[in-house]
Amino acid sequence: MAPQAHLAIYRVCISRFCRESNIMVGLDAAIKDGVDILSISLGSSSGGSPFYDDAIAVGTFAADAKGILVSFAAGNSEPLASTMDNDAPWSLTVGASKIDRRFPATAKLGNGVELDEESVYPPTNFSSMNLLPLVYCPGSLVGFDVSGKIVLLDAAKMEYQVEDVKNAGGVAMILVNTKSVEFTHESNLISLPSTSVSFSTVQKIKDYIKSTSSPKATIVFQGTQFGDPTALAISYFSSRGPSKRVSGVLKPDILGWAITS
Repeated sequence: MAPQAHLAIYRVCISRFCRESNIMVGLDAAIKDGVDILSISLGSSSGGSPFYDDAIAVGTFAADAKGILVSFAAGNSEPLASTMDNDAPWSLTVGASKIDRRFPATAKLGNGVELDEESVYPPTNFSSMNLLPLVYCPGSLVGFDVSGKIVLLDAAKMEYQVEDVKNAGGVAMILVNTKSVEFTHESNLISLPSTSVSFSTVQKIKDYIKSTSSPKATIVFQGTQFGDPTALAISYFSSRGPSKRVSGVLKPDILGWAITS
């Protein structure tokens, strides 16, 4: 941390479109202004071409020559080898890792099955004592009465449905991760008591819902647990190395805490 540090911010992208010429101008301006650190969350479009054909690599090489530390985000290309573009050896590439704590929650179904998962929004005023009606809404809430119920939602469409569930009177949610995410639990801006379940686990819930005319469930939130043994493992979405252009260069250089387990 650098208390009272001066921030110099250079806009090089317009509507998510980043011209290499704009990036070069921004890098030149930062070097001229005498910045100490360049923090860049941009990917390269070089496609693995040599560094001398990569505008970002060339510009940051000039910054490094002036004693400026260049820090890159590794990117979010998910768990595939050599998906990082920012792999120049003169820059610091930062990947994303899990944090050292968990927010466990148990989804208890009316048939007695208990699923130990991860909470997304652990509330302080949610009663887990009574089972509540449970409903699965695939794709849309249209045609479903969710008032007073726990709603099972596919996380891939969650951002569009959470507010709809709240406005329709839903009291809690069970969110299903996508297959690519699997056991990683995504915490987004949630305003209802919620837990997240893995893609592999959700079939147990769906089978239960189909087996009865009045499915019920509750969620037991267990607060915060420290000392997660999987802490510092690289997160599912973070781009991986090694470098596509320089054999023997291992990337990312370091990891920063980003997500729960």
